Amino acid sequence: MNNTLVVIFAIMLSVNLSCGSGRVSVSSDALAAKGANVAIISFDMRNKKDSTAVPRVSDEFADALLPSFMEAGFRVIERKKIDLLLREAELQASGVVDADGAVRFGKIARVRFVVYGSGLVNPSGGGRDFFLHSVSVKMVDVETGATALAASWSGAGLRPPEVAEEIGKDIVKKFKDSPAGR
Repeated sequence: MNNTLVVIFAIMLSVNLSCGSGRVSVSSDALAAKGANVAIISFDMRNKKDSTAVPRVSDEFADALLPSFMEAGFRVIERKKIDLLLREAELQASGVVDADGAVRFGKIARVRFVVYGSGLVNPSGGGRDFFLHSVSVKMVDVETGATALAASWSGAGLRPPEVAEEIGKDIVKKFKDSPAGR
């Protein structure tokens, strides 16, 4: 009986710890632009405790979003090409952390949309592992400078790639449920 209660408590605790909530909004222009080129650049992921950048997590998160944008109908530009273009445009050191930087990069890369964002992570295991605290994902239309997609998530207990996959599922659903996606 006591073992059963411990197991039930552990399950309830893990369910509560891995809870998070998010939302995704997509513009009608983005819904109509399926098949367009999109660049997913590294995210500005920071350690919640000391605000230091965590590049490994940034890349993991961006890479985990890639399949969802492909499934939603976009042509995703290879990340190695993106890194090269960022270096050439001298945007890598300063980072592309706002819509203006994303539009500048998008014009150089000749893509219709640029996906970027930022988030806070909590370190675990002596800094070897990270759990996402919050993240914001934006897709800017390079032609207009308008935000074409906005997603956010906050919670605890999930690794960044897991959250990217959850957000990605919501993105795919938005595109597949739209009249253009049917």
